[in-house]
Amino acid sequence: MDKKVLAVLILCLLLVDVYAATKKTTKKKKSKKSKEKKADAEAPTFVSFASESDKLAEQRKAKAEAQEATKQGEKEQVAETKNVEIDTSEQPTPPPPPPPPPTTSPPAEKNETQAKVDDTPNNENKEQAATQQEKAKASDGATTTADGEESLVVTLTRANFDDIVLDKSKIVLVQFSAPWCKHCQDLEPTWRGVAKKLAKQRDDIIVATMDATQYTSTAQRFDAAKGYPNIRLFTKEDKTGDIEFVGHRSENSIMSFIRMEGPWSRTYDFVQHFTTYKWNTIVEDPDVSALAYFYVPWGLKRGDTDVLSALGETLAEPGKEVVVGLFDVSIPRHRPIADKFDVKKTPQLIFFSKDNKKGDLIYPLDKLGWSFPEILSWVEDGGKAPSEVDEDL
Repeated sequence: MDKKVLAVLILCLLLVDVYAATKKTTKKKKSKKSKEKKADAEAPTFVSFASESDKLAEQRKAKAEAQEATKQGEKEQVAETKNVEIDTSEQPTPPPPPPPPPTTSPPAEKNETQAKVDDTPNNENKEQAATQQEKAKASDGATTTADGEESLVVTLTRANFDDIVLDKSKIVLVQFSAPWCKHCQDLEPTWRGVAKKLAKQRDDIIVATMDATQYTSTAQRFDAAKGYPNIRLFTKEDKTGDIEFVGHRSENSIMSFIRMEGPWSRTYDFVQHFTTYKWNTIVEDPDVSALAYFYVPWGLKRGDTDVLSALGETLAEPGKEVVVGLFDVSIPRHRPIADKFDVKKTPQLIFFSKDNKKGDLIYPLDKLGWSFPEILSWVEDGGKAPSEVDEDL
């Protein structure tokens, strides 16, 4: 019994050893196969890396060859360009032009002026050139309208203003305007009509216009750079610019203004227009007697001016020597003088004798009316207060 058990045990041990040996052998085979597979897997990667390296090397080589060819082409092109330049320089140059013959005549005045302008700085050149162009433009006098109609209105600039406006042989009516001003645009046909009428009647009156926004400094000299259109009259005797038109901007109103304010004819030669300057130098002068007519342009009547002109001519005779003049109270700068003498309504006639500048010698126009003999007698008697006139009545 013991022998059989022992034999079985020995047999089992042998089977175990065989199984272990077989398993070990199988494991070794599997390990060997795994290594072979791994080696096979790594081998293609090594081959692929080598193939990519060859490709990169070939690309670099091709790029280098292309760059070398490009450089070689540029060198050849530069060489060809140099050859062309050399060939061009070898061509014979044309002979220089002969010098101009010397001139014995003196240079023209225009060239001398231009030479002087060229010697000045650039900004002065521009100003002088603009001034010369302005003078040339203004010398023609008449201009042409957009409709092709010839206009007798003179365009004033900084260059020609003093030569035209301050000429004591001329009466100049100036409109200071602005291009964007609607009232100025509406006034243009009326202004041309006034210029046309005056040109037919007198040759010493100029109707002009000036852009006060472009030539502001010139307009400011006469306080005319505010409020457009600003109309000023420059008479032969008065170039202060104080005679300002304030009224309805129609041809008739402007023509009446010109007739009254300027020395239009002998009828008005003895009637002056009192400005602020003339008031201070004539009416306030203790050695001068003056008869002042306070008015507004739209209330002026022809009959009144006829009486004034007759009074002016008569009172200008030796021994009387009374200055007769008009004073427009609608002008803003004249208001202080009107307020000083309490002028609240127009027309009003006040006598300023040599010894009485108070302004209390007021002729009662509302009671006596416009009577040349009565006014003349009143002035010759030295003027009377309203109460004395009432007692005489």
